[in-house]
Amino acid sequence: MKKKHFFTAEMDADITKTYQEGVGIRSKRHTGYLKGLSQRIGIPPWRISKRAVELGILPTQKKEPNWTDRELKILELNSHLSLSRIKVNLKKYGFARTEQGIYQKRKSMRFVLALNDYNVASIAMCFGVDAHTVKRWIERKLLKSQKREGSRYYIKRLWIKKFIVENVSIIDFRKIDKYWLVDLLTN
Repeated sequence: MKKKHFFTAEMDADITKTYQEGVGIRSKRHTGYLKGLSQRIGIPPWRISKRAVELGILPTQKKEPNWTDRELKILELNSHLSLSRIKVNLKKYGFARTEQGIYQKRKSMRFVLALNDYNVASIAMCFGVDAHTVKRWIERKLLKSQKREGSRYYIKRLWIKKFIVENVSIIDFRKIDKYWLVDLLTN
C-alpha cells in the first residue's frame, strides 16, 4: 500500500521558506536545509521537492518534443560529426535540439555504432595492416570514405564490403581478423 504524505498550510510555508532562501538547489547548503526540514516534518526529501513543484516554487523540467522523421534522417546522415556540428546542421533546417538530446537520440538509435567501428585505425587493425596502408587505399580511391571534421575519415560498412570484393588481389587474407570479416560479410 502506498504511503500518502499530507501537507498542512504550515508545512507548505516551511517548504516555501526553505526554497526561497536564495540557496542554490543543488548546493550542499540547500541539501542540509532540505534534510533538516525533512526530519522536522517527517516527510522524505524527494516528496518535499515534488511538493515544491506542485506549489510552483520549483520549475518542472522541460521535456524535448518527439523527434520528427526529417530530424532523424538529418541525425543519421550527420551521426559521424560532433554534437555541436549536428546541432548546427539541425538548426540550418529549422530544428532546435540540445547537444544532450542529440547525444541521447544518436545513442538510442544506435547511429553511434558506426562511429566506433569504421575509422582508419580500426580498419587497419582488422585488415592486419598499418594505418598508412588504409590511407593509401583511400587516396587511390580504392576504398571510399567520407571526411569527418579535421582529418579523420568515416568509412561505411558497405564501402568496406565493396573494397574487399573489388580488390581481392591486394588483400592478404592471412592477416585479416577472420571473425570481423565473417561478421562484416554476413551481417
